[in-house]
Order: sequence, then C-alpha cells, then structure tokens
Amino acid sequence: MKLLLSIARMIDTCNEWVGRVAQWLIVALVLVFIYESVMRKGFSAPQIWFTEVSYFLFGYYILFGSAYTFLHGGHVSIDLFSERLPEKWRHRLAIACLIGFTLVFSFAMIKGGLPIAINSWQAGELGHSFWRPPIAHFRSVIPAAFLLIFLQGVSFLIKHIAALRGEQS
Repeated sequence: MKLLLSIARMIDTCNEWVGRVAQWLIVALVLVFIYESVMRKGFSAPQIWFTEVSYFLFGYYILFGSAYTFLHGGHVSIDLFSERLPEKWRHRLAIACLIGFTLVFSFAMIKGGLPIAINSWQAGELGHSFWRPPIAHFRSVIPAAFLLIFLQGVSFLIKHIAALRGEQS
C-alpha cells in the first residue's frame, strides 16, 4: 500500500504542477484581450488571430485547470447525505462514486477524444476562420485533460482505500 500511496502523491504533485502552470494562462488571455482592445479601438486594426487564440487559451485554462480543481476539492458537491454517514461509509461511498462516475466518465472522454485528436494530427486540421491556424493541439486537450482527471480519481481511490484499511495517506 505504501507504493500505491507514493504513486498517489506523485499524481497529486503532477496535477498541482499542471494547475499552477495553467493558472498563468488566464494572465495570457487578459493580455491578449487588452492587446486586441487597444488595436481595435485605438488603431481600427482588429487582429485576425484574436478569436482562435482566446478560445485556445481559455480552453487550455479550463481543461487543464479542472484536474487541479478536482485535487483541491473545488468542484461542486452536495454532501447532505454523505456527511451524516460514519467515516467508513463515507470512504465506501466516495470509492463507489469515484469508480462509477469519475473514472468511467473520464475514461469515456479519453476513449472518445483520442481518435479525434489523432485524426486531427494526421489530417493537419486547420481552423475555419480566415486565419486558419492548425488546431490539432487543441483537439488533443480533451483526452490529455481527462487523463489527468482520471489519474486524480485513481489517486483519491488509493487514498480512500488506504483510509478504509486504517493506513495514513
């Protein structure tokens, strides 16, 4: 179990690092908006790349930040039922929910998103705007982000199993 707990800590560290990098994407997004606003309003020169770049930055921010948010318990949860349960039953319920919802859903998103990303890379897919940037990198975000969420779910699963066994995480 110690090996599994060390793997869980490595997953937590990875998602912590990814989340800390992803939080800076919002700063980049604000700078892009400021630049576009100045160019559009001040010089009547809108940028053709603005829309896609803002989509890319916000998409990366949201998707890569989601595993970090999951790590820190920031997603919405309703604990009216579980808070009344004894501790062992809370861990059992958490294990069931992790397996039944988080791991199954994130696995399905990885399985569904991976062929789309691969096809996009193989086809050299381009955006639909006048700028037409390559977008395969953006198609790859969904399976990559859901892989991080899946791994974070595995980390929580390991910790809840350890807690049921009376071991420290």
